[in-house]
Amino acid sequence: MGADYFMYAQDYAPEWILQLRVGKAHPFLGGEKVDVLLATESTPIHLEVYTRWEEGRWKIYRVRDADRGYEQPIYDAGAITQAEAWSAKVAPEYKKH
Repeated sequence: MGADYFMYAQDYAPEWILQLRVGKAHPFLGGEKVDVLLATESTPIHLEVYTRWEEGRWKIYRVRDADRGYEQPIYDAGAITQAEAWSAKVAPEYKKH
């Protein structure tokens, strides 16, 4: 799967569903941590997903690639500003379709 799993996106491939393994949630600093395995044929990806109960629902606030020690800060102000600027730039393109 040649993709970046730490981008601001909600896309998925249907074939991933059968490859997804979600572990039991464990308490972690007032929230819960869940181990998630994307079991690809060649390279399984082990993610640690951190959640908090906010406004009546569980929300993801942190995702860490456990095998590579990589983490993309979800609430990074600079990344959010860049994403908003990019969205504003491409929005006219989407309105044409």
